[in-house]
Amino acid sequence: MPKQIVSKEKYDETENLARVAKEFLEEERFQIVRDLLTNQLNYIESSILNNSITDARECVTITDKIKQTFFRPKKEQIDELVGQYKLIKDFFASLDYYVNSLATLEKAVEEGKVIVR
Repeated sequence: MPKQIVSKEKYDETENLARVAKEFLEEERFQIVRDLLTNQLNYIESSILNNSITDARECVTITDKIKQTFFRPKKEQIDELVGQYKLIKDFFASLDYYVNSLATLEKAVEEGKVIVR
């Protein structure tokens, strides 16, 4: 089986991405961001599972004689929340991927399957 060759630049890039991703996932200074994202995931799950989202109407008075009503259907709100949920999950999955890609690359180098040049 031929050995795969990885450039030193590509290895360094993988190492840098993994380092940054690991810092974000583990360091205390990023805890507030992780908490905000996790809280949003929990809110979305709870809202959808408990069926607590309803159609929303808001009346805004523009002048004494003009009022405007804004309507947001339940389905539209759920679709937006599902989009947010997917974005947050994909973000965390990407960070995990970067961390794991370095571990996989390092293991392949140790096993002699990959050469870094």
